[in-house]
Amino acid sequence: MVASLPKTMLVSVLLGRLQMEVQEVPVPDVPPGGILIRVRSVGICGSDVVKIRTTSSQAPRVIGHEVAGEVVFADQWGTHGFNKGDRVVVGHVHIPCMHCTYCRHGSLAMCKSFKASHIEPGGYAQYVALSSDHTAHSVLAIPEGLSYDEATFVDPVACCLRAISRSEVTALDRVGVMGAGTMGGLFLQILRQLQTETFAIEVSPTRLLAAQRFGAEHMVAASGIDVAGEVLRHSDGEGLDAVILTVVSQETLELALSIVRDGGILCLFAAPMTGDPLRVDPYQLFRRELSVRSSYSASLVDIGNALRWIHSRKVNVAGMITGECDLQGILPAVLAMDDLTYKVILHP
Repeated sequence: MVASLPKTMLVSVLLGRLQMEVQEVPVPDVPPGGILIRVRSVGICGSDVVKIRTTSSQAPRVIGHEVAGEVVFADQWGTHGFNKGDRVVVGHVHIPCMHCTYCRHGSLAMCKSFKASHIEPGGYAQYVALSSDHTAHSVLAIPEGLSYDEATFVDPVACCLRAISRSEVTALDRVGVMGAGTMGGLFLQILRQLQTETFAIEVSPTRLLAAQRFGAEHMVAASGIDVAGEVLRHSDGEGLDAVILTVVSQETLELALSIVRDGGILCLFAAPMTGDPLRVDPYQLFRRELSVRSSYSASLVDIGNALRWIHSRKVNVAGMITGECDLQGILPAVLAMDDLTYKVILHP
């Protein structure tokens, strides 16, 4: 390691449910061909919030994956093309092998190498080390004029792009988005650019109002008396071509089934809110020729496309940032999140 670099750094360690502690640890070693970056911005992802609020594990770990920062060391044997001082974003913390059965069939997130790979130690840190595979495939240069904060959205936008692709959405389709939080807002912005007719279905009046700003043409209160009837009135009585569920529960699943058209697609974009099994009538799926898809994570192609979407400002990620914090402030920020909160950015 270069002598001018510090030997230690600060990280925020998740110790258990609603337990986080800032600790001083050694700066990680750089793998052969890899790079070390000084973290400048990290997005607090909804999946991070769930871990902080509900984890049952007592194993100390550093979470966080929406990372952008500055290269402070690049191994000379690397072929990555990055140099000290470069501004970069980690498009994805997991790397698929690209040649196993899963990868060959387009299920990159199911690849064993994908599941085993990670950054060291995790995004809630002052420095992270990246392998040669990361630098070759998932680390992207941040274009001029794009901030570190904006660049942290590459991962979530990429996940949205993959879900839209798996939902087989095309121009002029009628598409419903269940939930108008951070991910729902990103979906609505992208779908607007794809010239679809969008329906935002949300229980919160505050977020339903914001959905219009994100591009929804129809705002449907999920707590309304006749949600399905309202959707059908705006879709020629047919229902929606696709429904993307950013909130998954028995209630949202049944609602989605009531508003998707025969032959349509349901896309599960999140884990169920509880551990209870979800119930669905197989005969309804069969009789109506419905397709149920899930979309977990993103592909390497998606992260490159996501950066272009963000840099072009076709999706306004800066407008979704509603707060910031330091390492000490992560837990207070999570505890304070409400319907007015979209994305909080950590500056370690």
